Formats: sequence, structure tokens, C-alpha cells
Amino acid sequence: MKGIGRASCAVGLALALLLSSCNLPGLPTPPASASPSNTSRLAHLQLGEAEDAQTLDPALINDPTSLAIGAELFQGLTRLDATLRPVPALAQSWEITDSGRVYTFHLRAAKYQSGATVQAEDAITAWKRALAPETASPLTTFFAPLGARYPGDSVGDVQAVDQKTLIVRLPQPDSSLVTRLALPPYWLDDPGLNGAVSSGSGPYHLDKWDRGHSLQLSAFSDYWGPRPQVRKVDIEIEPDSAKRLDRYASGAVDIAHGFTGPQLLAFARDPQHLPQLHKVATTRTTYLGPLSTRQASRGRSGSTSRRIRPSAGSPATCKIRSAARRVGSSTFIRPAISSTAPRSTSSPSSSIPGAPTFPTRPTCSTTCSPRTHSSTIST
Repeated sequence: MKGIGRASCAVGLALALLLSSCNLPGLPTPPASASPSNTSRLAHLQLGEAEDAQTLDPALINDPTSLAIGAELFQGLTRLDATLRPVPALAQSWEITDSGRVYTFHLRAAKYQSGATVQAEDAITAWKRALAPETASPLTTFFAPLGARYPGDSVGDVQAVDQKTLIVRLPQPDSSLVTRLALPPYWLDDPGLNGAVSSGSGPYHLDKWDRGHSLQLSAFSDYWGPRPQVRKVDIEIEPDSAKRLDRYASGAVDIAHGFTGPQLLAFARDPQHLPQLHKVATTRTTYLGPLSTRQASRGRSGSTSRRIRPSAGSPATCKIRSAARRVGSSTFIRPAISSTAPRSTSSPSSSIPGAPTFPTRPTCSTTCSPRTHSSTIST
């Protein structure tokens, strides 16, 4: 993904910068030599997004913009590091016993943005809500390791031994559990609010959401982890890529992305613009499978349908659907930002010298490969 100015499940989104701006394990801090002016500029970011989040309900998040923003507001028992490996988050350690069938999680001292304390029972409440038929979550298959796949299924054998200890017993060993715990719908929010207002435990708090127009985020002062460097983030939604580019060129936004090929070529003709053009790693899952002619011709929101000429042994119609519905694939980063922005520990995804790279997050249609972990994992 290319872009100017500048997150997975996340990421190819403006909010991916937030993850790299937090001094989380696995992510290096920016150089101490950063100038005061650049440091001030990093403290408050103006981002230009092509799409608004569809929802910020952890049980319903199923689009990349919602995933990237939601990942800054909410957390699960684990999180994914820059290499997409699960590491401790709300659970500071865990043990795996009974040949991979029993996971015992030990939760850290953490608070929700509402001020309530995170407790082990909250995980059971959140997971049951995601599986409840009235929630109509599109993510119920994520609970497959627990023996649940469909709305109305039981959450399985999950027990809160005390406020900080959660035991999960699986029907059969499944090493993908700790990876799935980092993704919605496993994220926790304050159950005391009864779903009226979501309150997570992530590094950022949602101050205001003017749907279709803008979002305002601020750093959560009681966040359990390192203090985020970016203290305030204003996200403006502008679907028109030409207007979004004008906003960047005028200095109204620090980071923008999602531009057409001709726009990028025109921008790159000026040698002074090249340092602002960056390639950012992004996750994308594409599906190709047989559907009925009626399904393919009708299509779905955010999908592209194509008729494929029949051949021996192949379906007459297939449909290509991208889980990452994006407008273009580009990001522009203002020099004052890129000169001090932290870099991920992953391999650089850009051939442009000095271009920052960012960790990626899988989309909700994740294809993360199961990983086998040692019997005891802790921070």
C-alpha cells in the first residue's frame, strides 16, 4: 500500500500509525534526537480517511476501518506483535496444560476507560454476548476453538476462578486460540455499561464520533501499558480522493491515503514530494469460490462480481470478494511526521529511503496460521 503522510486487524489504514506510536513490546521508540517541533507535531495528528468505521461494537466489527480504530480502543487477552505473533495483553501470562486442551490465563491490573477494573468474568460476558442470537455477530466462527460456531451456541467450558484468573477448556487442542484472542469478537468492554456505550481498555479513548464526518480520539491516561506518544488524534472522513489530496497539500491533515494511480504519478513528478510518498504493509484476504449465477450477478456491498467463462470441471460463475474494502492503496506522510515516527521491527516494505514501516493486523476474515507455544508464556 502506498500513501502520503503517515492499524488488522488493522494495516493500510490511517489508524495503523497509532499502534506504532505506542511504545508497546516489540516496537522501538522514536529517536531521542527528535526535534521539539516534530515531537509537538507527533503529539496531535490530523488524519484523512476515505471511509468511516461501520461500527465500534467489538462483537460486530467486520470491516478494516472499524478494525483499525477499534484496536486502539479495545483489547483482548492477547495482542499481535509486529510479526503477527500473539503476545500478552490483558492477560499478562498463561499456562497450557492437559496436552493443549486447558489454558489458564492470569489477567493484569487494568482499567476500562469508564474507570471500572477489568475482571476475568468480563471475558465470559463479552463472549456470551457475541454468541447471543440477538447480537447477530458475523464473527461467531472465531469461537470454533471453544466448540462454538453459530449464533446461539454455548461459549463452552470457560470458568472465572477469581477476578484475575480465567480457565478455558477446549474440546480438543487448538493452538490458534491465543491468536484469535487478539481479535474481535474476543475484545473486552465494560459489561457494567450494558452495551449502551462501549468502553474498552486500549491506549485510546473515543471522545467524539460524528458519523460519516469525523472521529476524535485521545490517549487513555490510565492505560496499563506505556504512555502513547500521540496524545490526540483527529480523523476526518473524506471519500473524495481529490479533496483528500487537497487537504493534505494545504497542510490541513498530516497523513492521508487511498489515492488513484494517476494521482500518485502526478504527485511523484515533483522530486520534493518523493520523501512524502510511502509504501505501507497491509493485510488483505481475497476469496474465490463458486456461487450461484443469481448471487454473483447481484453481488454484495463492497464486493466485485465477475462472470467467468465455464471450462471443464469449473463453476460457471465465481465471485471475488476482498475482505479489505479500500479506496485506492496509497498513503502520504508529511516529512515532520515521517522523520520521527517509530518504525516496526518487520522488514521494510518500501524502497523509499527513510520511509517508516508499520505493523499489520489481520482483517476479521483472518487466515492466521495456528502457532504452537510453550507451556508457559508471560511478559
